[in-house]
Amino acid sequence: MEKIIAEALRLAEKAALGGEVPIAAIIFEPKSFKIIASSHNMVETLSDPTAHAEIQTIKSACGKLQNKYLKNLSMFVTLEPCAMCMQAICFTQLQSLYFGAYDYKKGALSAFSGITTSRMNNFVPQIFGGFKEQECSELITNFFKSLRND
Repeated sequence: MEKIIAEALRLAEKAALGGEVPIAAIIFEPKSFKIIASSHNMVETLSDPTAHAEIQTIKSACGKLQNKYLKNLSMFVTLEPCAMCMQAICFTQLQSLYFGAYDYKKGALSAFSGITTSRMNNFVPQIFGGFKEQECSELITNFFKSLRND
């Protein structure tokens, strides 16, 4: 798992250098930790408010595997997913979701806990949070501090 988290942090830093909020996601095989797809936020680059790291990564994985379901795979994301991304994660039937920092303002679990308990979701992955939480949180905090100082 360390390899996955390190790669996600590297991608998040790359996003920040490109003017994107430093969030990255990786879809991987949970037994071998083989990376299937990865991306970072592309909201500014694509002028698309839906181009979150999770959505970009899901699109890439589904395209590579030619399947709308990602049933036996896992995702790591540096920040707790928002409601839109959590819904997409549920729709893809990912086996498990791991994330770094909690998002108490916009996080699907911290701020909108109903998404994972809604009747409209036939499937919710196993969810584990707080991996390298401080590092992931500092990336985002430092990014926004640098914007305010410019």
